Amino acid sequence: MSADGEVSYVAGDTGDEPAGAPMLLQVLEGALRAMIQKDGLKAAGICVNIRFASSLEEPKTDAIQVFLEHREGNVVNILLPYKKIAPGQISFGKLIAVRGEPKIFLIPQ
Repeated sequence: MSADGEVSYVAGDTGDEPAGAPMLLQVLEGALRAMIQKDGLKAAGICVNIRFASSLEEPKTDAIQVFLEHREGNVVNILLPYKKIAPGQISFGKLIAVRGEPKIFLIPQ
């Protein structure tokens, strides 16, 4: 979200086929930090599909992860586990929200 409230999106391309998730996340985070320097941003978010387990005893499942960060320091990771149960049918698990660490609006040291 720009400083004036306009919502836009960015996409990442590492040049590799296919790009690994950690590398792609670094590219996206870098692009958002560059946008802060150039245009200023009020908030930023990254949405990815991940494999997730809520504990070591549970098997991993697919989940949608949304990372949201505000320039005033509020950071949250939201996870929504899901399972494909039939063609066109998805069962969603319990929504999980946890406080996150800043990745986009980093304070210069």
